[in-house]
Formats: sequence, C-alpha cells, structure tokens
Amino acid sequence: MLWITPRFSRWLALMAVLFSAFAESRACIWDSDTLAMEQARFPGMLDVMGGNFPRHSPEFYAWRIERVRVLLVKDPRNATLRDDLSVALHKLGRHAEAIQVMLDSLAITPNRYETLSNLGTFTIYTGDLPASRVWLQKALAINPNAHFGREKYQLWLVEYLMLRADPASVPEITDRLPPYSFAKVRENYAEFVMFQQGKASGWLEEDARGAALRGVLGMMLFADYQNPVLLEALGDILEQGDPRKNAVHMAEQAYALARDLYGEKTAAERLDRKTKEADSSYSSKSAPDLKKLKKAMSEAQTAGKALAKRVREDELKWIASGQDAGREFEKKYLGASTPTVEFRAGK
Repeated sequence: MLWITPRFSRWLALMAVLFSAFAESRACIWDSDTLAMEQARFPGMLDVMGGNFPRHSPEFYAWRIERVRVLLVKDPRNATLRDDLSVALHKLGRHAEAIQVMLDSLAITPNRYETLSNLGTFTIYTGDLPASRVWLQKALAINPNAHFGREKYQLWLVEYLMLRADPASVPEITDRLPPYSFAKVRENYAEFVMFQQGKASGWLEEDARGAALRGVLGMMLFADYQNPVLLEALGDILEQGDPRKNAVHMAEQAYALARDLYGEKTAAERLDRKTKEADSSYSSKSAPDLKKLKKAMSEAQTAGKALAKRVREDELKWIASGQDAGREFEKKYLGASTPTVEFRAGK
C-alpha cells in the first residue's frame, strides 16, 4: 500500500473504525438483500467506487515534485521528502522515475519499511509482479502489522494475480492447491484469501472478510479507485459469504465498473461468469432494483466529479498564491480528526 502521512493514516484508521462499527451493528439483520440494506451494511462503499472522496489534482502533484526537489537540495537524506517525491511521480504515471527515487532512498537508508512498501506498489504498475512480491515480503518482514495488519492483503493480491497469469510463476502456491479448488482459487480473490488462511471451503469469516475489504479499500482510496483489478477484487469480497450479510448487488456494480475498465475479452468473460454466479444467489425478494442501483452509482460518480473539481480549483488557487497546498488540503478536506469520507448508513 502506498506510504501515507500520519494524518492520512489517522483518517484511514478512523474510516476503518467507522466501517467496522456499522458493519457489525447490522450483521444481525436478516431482511432481504435490497440495495438499501447493503448500503446499511457497507456504508460509503458506493462513494469509494464512484470516487466521491477528496483526492489531489494532477497540478498538485506537479507542484509537489518541484517543491520537494528544492527541499531535497538542502536535505538530500530526508527519506520522508523522497516518499513525497516518489508518490507524486507515481500519481502522474511516471512509475519508473518513482521507483528510482525509492531505490536511491533505499541506498541511503536500507531496510526502511516505507521505502520497501512504496516499491512494492510502484512495481505493480510497471507489470513486474515478481519484483512487487519481493518488495512487499521484505516490507512485511520488517513491519507485519503495518496499516493495521492489512498490508498482507496487497501481497496476497499480487500473488493471486501471478497465479491467475501463470501458475508456474508461483510453484510454492500452486503445489499446495488441491485440484478441486484450483480453478476457483485462481479466479476469485476472496477464495484466494481463504486458501492463504488455510480454509479449504465455505465462506470467509466476518473478521477476515472485513480485513480483506479494508485492505482493498485502502488501495482504492490511496492508490487508484478506478483500477479494474481492485474493483474486481472488491466485488469478489462483497459477493462472498453469508447471503444475509454480503452485498451481491454492490459486487455486481463493482464487476460492471471493472468490466468497462479492463476492455478486453478474457476479463469480460470472467466477470460475466462472476455476475451470473452472483445472480444465482438472489431470492425472489432480493432481486436487485437495477434502476435504483444505477441511480445510486451515478449519484456517487457525479458527486465525486464535483468534489474533484472543487479540490482542483482550491489547489490551483493555493499554488498560485504561494501557499502550502498540501497543508491547506489537509485543513479543508481532511481536518484534524474527522474524515471527509465516512462509512455511513445509506439512505
């Protein structure tokens, strides 16, 4: 997971607490699976999928690159500044440069968790999954409880993608897979998580599903909410489990978004299969109201675009006036302790 500032860490931690409280308080509800019920079980989920949370503009990252490079001239060994520079480069799609900054930082401060974690994320975007796996393993060896114990879900996502692309690339995983479960573990992230936890069949336990869900949401919030891999993994987790406690309607929405973003036949066929499997879990009383579902998703996306526009306008103003755009963003959109994005009860 991208290394983030202490205030961002507190923000994500508070969101996790809010989400857990909402999810646990509604876990005993046994009513039919309507969209409203799912929004109550997993409040704020559509906002994450729709991008309705505060995030920096491209202009902010360009400003940060220039600003940090000036500061590094005075303090070249400052690892935190190098984190800021590498993340800004990564956010602008300059992944190779971001990786080099982290490699240079690692040469100055070896075995630093934050640096290794960033390398694990950046190398995913260059397509080098084996390298990402190594970096994440090294990061976890130093700090296994990082990000509230959720970093392992990013490592497992990388291993799952390696297994899906080429089983021979992870023989230590493939050799442990029973023949009867090979196909489903290779095609479904939630099944892969269960396998890694030593569970042969059944459902993810509620605690395990919640941790996996928070891990994927963290990657979406701080890395890329429009990443089809993350959306598909989110759908797998939401769809999996006790029908009285899961969110198959939201899972289908995540699959639909992922399908459009992948834009290739193999992924479309896989997601079509997953959608049909989710459909099969509906009872006559729980069939999705597609109009309501599309309306809710559209509202989240519209709100997300409006929020992104406001943030960009503010950041351009702060940059033009010579203010610290990062500090102003935190003051206006994050606050000292209250998150802008809350996992809240749906309407």
